[in-house]
Amino acid sequence: MVISMMLAAAQRQPAGGAGAAAPAPAPVVQAAQAEDYSAITVPDLSKRLEALSPANPQAYFDLAEEVAAVGNRDARTLARRLYVLAFVLDRPPRGDGTLGQSACLGLIALTPRPGERRWLAAVSAVIESDRVPGGVLVPPPEPAPIVDATTGYQLSMAIALVRGGEGRRAASLLKRPAVSSALDHYARVLEDRGSLGIASEIRQRAESYPFCSDCKNRRTVNRVPRAGEPAKVMLCPTCEGLPGQRFTQAEFLTQIAMEAALLRGIHRLWSAQALSDGGEPLRDPDPEELPAWYGIDATRCLFRGGAWVADGPR
Repeated sequence: MVISMMLAAAQRQPAGGAGAAAPAPAPVVQAAQAEDYSAITVPDLSKRLEALSPANPQAYFDLAEEVAAVGNRDARTLARRLYVLAFVLDRPPRGDGTLGQSACLGLIALTPRPGERRWLAAVSAVIESDRVPGGVLVPPPEPAPIVDATTGYQLSMAIALVRGGEGRRAASLLKRPAVSSALDHYARVLEDRGSLGIASEIRQRAESYPFCSDCKNRRTVNRVPRAGEPAKVMLCPTCEGLPGQRFTQAEFLTQIAMEAALLRGIHRLWSAQALSDGGEPLRDPDPEELPAWYGIDATRCLFRGGAWVADGPR
């Protein structure tokens, strides 16, 4: 038994003896990924990318502005990278920080997400505060709710009526100015979850609500099972009691989230909170977090052979 323990201990010892340190594992170097920018119609784009140098952050920013104007998905992706690189390369002590706010404004123009725009605006304010001697950043106050409890209830009822096929009742509620304004306001909140156009979609479905030809939207019908027997109330076989339009799971959850916000529900469960806000974490307006937020490795600031690589000799 003792001999077995001694043999096992010897096998665990490094080759150089008891005092020798184990060799450190080799660092994992991730290969540069080739990028396809062929859909971006900017003259001499590859040559201009190759000519970018960390010593000139302004060139990254200027090219980002031109690429962003193209407008397609590939252009937006590249423009974000260029804005972020201009932002990082111009940060003190490497640069003078004059491009920071402009880069944030460029990124704001590229995103439809209000939450992301607010965060970028806060980062820009932090940069301005850092540049002003003794500057103090005063966070803007939270916007006051624009709806009272009655209006919030009416809008949540209108949304529920749209789902249930009661388009006429929903449309009459949505035509009230306060309810219509509340729909636009809370739709912008839900755009953070990618629900662009939900306000117009709700209005359209309220105006063009479906109509069951069998039950006339009453959900039940009277049927006589056999001759001579009394009529029997049964679920409509045509709409199955659901004359409203069919919604995808994502659309349904988005509407429930809007109703929860309107009714000011208290989310005591983490699952309910995740349903309401998509589980988005609170983010501090820290400029150093900008590259990580966009998943960009700012050390790879040179474009060589169709890929972004780390700064080094040409």
